[in-house]
Amino acid sequence: LPAERLIHLAWLDGVVTTLLSIIGVKQGYLLGPELFDFYIAAVMETWRTTHSYEVCAFRTRDDFKMTGRNINATGDDFSVPDSLYADDTGLPFCSRADLEQQTPLLMTHFADWGMEIHAGVLDPMVHSGLLD
Repeated sequence: LPAERLIHLAWLDGVVTTLLSIIGVKQGYLLGPELFDFYIAAVMETWRTTHSYEVCAFRTRDDFKMTGRNINATGDDFSVPDSLYADDTGLPFCSRADLEQQTPLLMTHFADWGMEIHAGVLDPMVHSGLLD
């Protein structure tokens, strides 16, 4: 949490509580990861409720086939609006236009919460060491 920041908590019964955050979590603090989970959940929940764009949809079947699937194959559709794991957050965008439009908004949203995004394109071929 950033220093000297007001945090407003809205409870289900309509009560709003305001807390003054004056310090963050110390490095190595045992509750740090759990507190971060709550914090990033709030960041992403507010992102989802204040922004809309096409969410990527995928199709799967119970046969565990990973490659060679016909594009017209039937299966169960599911969408992935974002992916949160530890301190990594991923947001797949369905088009380059969505990426270019939403990324600056996302960076501003995270900055409003006192967070920083290290944005970039993850190229599996480069990061696997197969390409320089």
